[in-house]
Amino acid sequence: MSISHHNAVNRCILKNISRLVFSALIIPVSAQIMAAEITNENYELAEIKVENNPVNSSQVLIDQHDLELLGARSLEDALRLVPSVNTRYGGDGTPRMDIRGLRTRQVKLLLNGIPFYSTFDGQFDPSLIPAFAIGKIDLNIGSSSVLYGDGGMAGVMDIKTRNAMSGFQASSKLERGSDDFWLANGQVGYGDADQDFFFGYGVRERDGFSLSNDFTSPLETSADNFQDNDQRRNSDDRRENLIFSYNRNLTEKLTIGMFASYLEGQYGKPPIVFDNNVDDFAQRARFERVESQRGFSLQLGGDYQLADNWSTRLWFFENQLEERSASYDDNSFSTITSNNTFARTEQTKTHGSHV
Repeated sequence: MSISHHNAVNRCILKNISRLVFSALIIPVSAQIMAAEITNENYELAEIKVENNPVNSSQVLIDQHDLELLGARSLEDALRLVPSVNTRYGGDGTPRMDIRGLRTRQVKLLLNGIPFYSTFDGQFDPSLIPAFAIGKIDLNIGSSSVLYGDGGMAGVMDIKTRNAMSGFQASSKLERGSDDFWLANGQVGYGDADQDFFFGYGVRERDGFSLSNDFTSPLETSADNFQDNDQRRNSDDRRENLIFSYNRNLTEKLTIGMFASYLEGQYGKPPIVFDNNVDDFAQRARFERVESQRGFSLQLGGDYQLADNWSTRLWFFENQLEERSASYDDNSFSTITSNNTFARTEQTKTHGSHV
């Protein structure tokens, strides 16, 4: 019995030793085979597609010839027929321009690349820019380049003033219309291979705008804001503009230029035609006027051609606009004594340089 038990133990030990030796021999071989299989296997990435959707925007270009065909008098007339642009007149008689339903505050206006708007309410008055001073309008509707900066959610309007004439040119324009409207302007310019200049002056005035003959005021005739069906009260308007530009090629590579403008104006803000006796939600009647608008713009610049495809530009700019407005006691527009009346002066200044 002891011999048989001893032999069985030996066989078991030999069997375990054989298994260990076999495992020691087969594992490195298997590892080498697996490593070879992993090394030789090529992993192919799935197809990757990158799509670039076009920016949802559109561009409109209007030149001087288009302005003449439209008979435009100022900027709001030039864009009146452009799709997605709505020109409206608010309660104060000032034209406003909406693009794709977004208000004037979301429209960025540039005059030769320089911002042109009021810092008081972030809007601009398009009637301050006469049509005879506009050489080209570049309107980008919707999304625009980041180079224009912020504030152009609705679009960017870049106005280039007139210059680069060929030979001597002169023109004048006279208009007369209803509501005692009249307009007069004149321009003269000259251009050749070395230099060009442009000078223009214009005035336009309107005593007011008419109402429908069917309009009937619900107020008593003794009310301060009573309105008849003849002419809208306190709706007069006057604009005066002076423009000058000059450019000269000093050498084949160096060009200098300047642009200067001056404007004056005044207008009334028609009062509301209701009061609390007629409509519980009506605002109180306000008797307001913009008694004076004065502004000027000066731009100096130079271009230098460093190489065939490399140039540099340096310019300085200064824009100022002063507006004096007042709210009076009644429709006589003479006294400022009661509460909620005022007389104030607002100033907008933009200046800087760029390379």
